[in-house]
Amino acid sequence: MSCSYADGLSPYENKGLLGVPEKFDSDDKVKKNAPYWQSGCKIPNMWWCIPVLASVPLQVYQIFAKIVFSGPNGVWTLEKQGKKPNINVSLNDAIPTKTHMALKHLIEKNYVHFVISQNIDGLHLKTGVPRSRIAELHGNMFIGQCNTCGSQFVRSSATTTVGKKVSGRRLQKDCGKRESL
Repeated sequence: MSCSYADGLSPYENKGLLGVPEKFDSDDKVKKNAPYWQSGCKIPNMWWCIPVLASVPLQVYQIFAKIVFSGPNGVWTLEKQGKKPNINVSLNDAIPTKTHMALKHLIEKNYVHFVISQNIDGLHLKTGVPRSRIAELHGNMFIGQCNTCGSQFVRSSATTTVGKKVSGRRLQKDCGKRESL
């Protein structure tokens, strides 16, 4: 998954800081903060503090697949060392985490109005968050687009191409064109 995605990208040198240790909250910290999140993120005596955006870190995805790009054993870290990661995971098998489901719940309750994600896995869509409430900065491997009429659609499986390359998969019969993503 991450490896095939990374393999499809154009080569470039600046991949940021690599090999940085990953950080996770302790179970105690998660339990301590749970009431805050369960209350809909309302802070006592701060009635005006309702978030309108949720920026989704890559770590939300890492929890699912244990795959990172820049961590100590990340795809790009190993690439820089001349090694290839031994990973065989498909984006098609990815399922939303509890964090994805919590964000969907916060959107449904109108505590969060918009999600900004760096992930390409389509997991926010799989939870049922409307596309109109998601900005996917690096795209979404499950969105196809006709290169003639421009209409977009949600694919049942991840695209096999990266970078808006034509996949050759036919669109709807009435369009008669081929998709570009």
